[in-house]
Amino acid sequence: MGKVISPFGSRGGRKHTGSDIKLQHGDTVSAAMKGVVKMARTYSGYGKLVILTHRDGFETYYSHLSKLLVSVGDTIEAAQPVGLGGRTGRATTNHLHFEVRQHGVAQNPERYFDFATGALKKPLVVGARELVIGSRHRTSKTDGSMADVAQVSDSTVRTADPTYEAPLYVQVQKGDTLYSLSRRHGKTVAELQALNQLKGTLLKIGQQLRVH
Repeated sequence: MGKVISPFGSRGGRKHTGSDIKLQHGDTVSAAMKGVVKMARTYSGYGKLVILTHRDGFETYYSHLSKLLVSVGDTIEAAQPVGLGGRTGRATTNHLHFEVRQHGVAQNPERYFDFATGALKKPLVVGARELVIGSRHRTSKTDGSMADVAQVSDSTVRTADPTYEAPLYVQVQKGDTLYSLSRRHGKTVAELQALNQLKGTLLKIGQQLRVH
């Protein structure tokens, strides 16, 4: 797997919505479970980002990638590469920012996965469709060293065909306005107001705003 260098939770007065896992530039980043590509592009502070949708409203995010290996609409199998590690977007070092969201709400990935061992703590999808990170994959580096990369054991995966596309939310930061967010996410102010049932344009810092 890899070492968590920044966990989910409060960080510098702001909510950190995922787990940061140390890797080297160019390391293979693989899907934690079977899913469908919802987004594969450069996106704000995430840098190069892949979002996979899964059953029961779950999504997984793989960000700060140096290269994207998938396209929107692709069906991705567990352990299939989705990108290469890097430090694009708001990143100060090479790492994978990994998120788990359900119906747009960020969950603590370490509730589900032990990144040190690859062991399952809690099923990510309820019922019999357990989708887990369950193995370690080692990739040769050009200098002959080996780097751990998160990957899934096919023998631990049981899933149905994912069809659900959860909405995408962002957290309002200081200086954000409805107009600036609409421009950033390719929407009009009226569209964001409709998505969030807003009558005016006033936003609060920390507010969760649906943008897709």
